[in-house]
Amino acid sequence: MGKKHPIHPNDHVNKSQSSNDVIPSTMHVSTAHTIKKLLSVLNRLKEALDKKIEDFEGIVKVGRTHLQDAIPIPLSLEFEVYKK
Repeated sequence: MGKKHPIHPNDHVNKSQSSNDVIPSTMHVSTAHTIKKLLSVLNRLKEALDKKIEDFEGIVKVGRTHLQDAIPIPLSLEFEVYKK
């Protein structure tokens, strides 16, 4: 089966290239991979907010501003603002 061998950063990971070449490249690859995951999660969040906007249509709540009551607003409007 598999064996564990120590991995050396210079000998195995960057194959004796300059760290100045390897580190920025790995940062770009890692960032691209993470952004792909983030976009998937943000899309699910958007869908959840769209559902809440639909569910709360017609429900009115007291608005709040500066920790005080304000004019009533539709609850769906509050979720529309979160979505933006």
